[in-house]
Amino acid sequence: MISTLTNHAINDGLPATVEEALQLNSLYSTAELCKAADAIRKKWCGNKIHTCSIVNARSGRCSENCKWCAQSGCHKTGIQEYERISKEEALKSYAVNKSRGASCFSMVTSGRKVLSKDIEYFCGIYKEDPLPPEYCGEE
Repeated sequence: MISTLTNHAINDGLPATVEEALQLNSLYSTAELCKAADAIRKKWCGNKIHTCSIVNARSGRCSENCKWCAQSGCHKTGIQEYERISKEEALKSYAVNKSRGASCFSMVTSGRKVLSKDIEYFCGIYKEDPLPPEYCGEE
């Protein structure tokens, strides 16, 4: 089964179904699964990896209660809080991470969503130094 599914993935680009994946997990060792996954990775990705760098575009002041997050409103972590990253700081972070080989650049914010008033501001940062389409894996 593992050979058949590996060949389908390599030759036809067909993924395993959820049921097949569960079956593989129960029938084969981790080493066998890793060997098959590595063959598929080599076919479709070679030895390259896609990396995405992120910058914290809004820090702290979050009303959510995520137990693991230092920005959660229920924790007193002493992190630096700010409403929005400066355009200069965001572009500096983008340039540094791009020079280090990052494949994509994203800004993340605390909270459930980006406020409407901030959408234009954050979009303006991306428009300042737009990434070429191939930089983020787009065709």
